Amino acid sequence: MSWSKSQLQKSARSAHAEIRKSRGATRGASKISRAAVTQGGRDHMIRWYLERARPWLAQRVERYRRRIGVEPTGLSVQELGYRSGSCSKAGCLNFHWRTILLPPGLIEYVVVHALVHLIEPHHTPAF
Repeated sequence: MSWSKSQLQKSARSAHAEIRKSRGATRGASKISRAAVTQGGRDHMIRWYLERARPWLAQRVERYRRRIGVEPTGLSVQELGYRSGSCSKAGCLNFHWRTILLPPGLIEYVVVHALVHLIEPHHTPAF
């Protein structure tokens, strides 16, 4: 996806407004701390990736679930610490928001790996 100059400017203004709002800055405040800007920018980027990762991952799950013959009960994208994906006992697939930053081939590997956990929950030789 290619962004135009006006889209980038709008996104930057939106991020700046969210930083001010989240840090309780008032209209007359002249300085925002570097830490506040850094954290606000990070939060904004995470939200951006969360919004875009879910539909993209859902397409991959749909493509491979038919081949594998499984039916996940749900899909979520969230902070998973050090894991790129997981599968709950209830059959919900969970993906780390950073998974979307991987090359497409690796993302598909993570998706297929999580789907196979619906058949074999542990990393046994059967897996």
